[in-house]
Amino acid sequence: MLYYCDSDSSRIELLAIDLFEAELSGNWVVQVRPNESRSLLSVAHQLPGALSSTIAILKPGTLTLLDSISNVWDHRWVNDSTLLYVRTNKRQRGNKLYLHQLGVARDELLLEESNETFDLNLSESDGQTLVFKRSIMESAWYWVQDSISDRLKLVLPLKHDTDYQLIKAGVWWYRLDLTTHSCPNRFS
Repeated sequence: MLYYCDSDSSRIELLAIDLFEAELSGNWVVQVRPNESRSLLSVAHQLPGALSSTIAILKPGTLTLLDSISNVWDHRWVNDSTLLYVRTNKRQRGNKLYLHQLGVARDELLLEESNETFDLNLSESDGQTLVFKRSIMESAWYWVQDSISDRLKLVLPLKHDTDYQLIKAGVWWYRLDLTTHSCPNRFS
């Protein structure tokens, strides 16, 4: 059983993992994420050995499926009713970033990476969702914004033979060059 415990030590039942997995015929739960208000859960489940997951959207404490998304590499809640997710292709490479709004039939494609040497991934730091595309020695990073017309803002463009990591500490964001292991550069 998975519970949420708040500050007054009362606990709320979120998911009976054993019952959920029993309904999935051999799948196992690999990740559970609540939305901001904790009114919904996204539950990533997959077959053993698989690289991509299926995301099930559930109300906490129930096994009632409200929505699902298949072939997902990674996902994050944007708000109470919207998910960002990276879909995998037939080679199990994360190459397409989508915005999924509950109750809307068609998902919005935000970014597609056609270069086979890059994967798209999601990251989170201090409540800010980030998208990055990475190969062995290069990466580019994007902010996820609330703006409808401009959802992604490029903050660190690709630079040949340079792999970055973005980390937030306090009010400052740090850009760590993973290629040369240099000291972090601070910016806001």
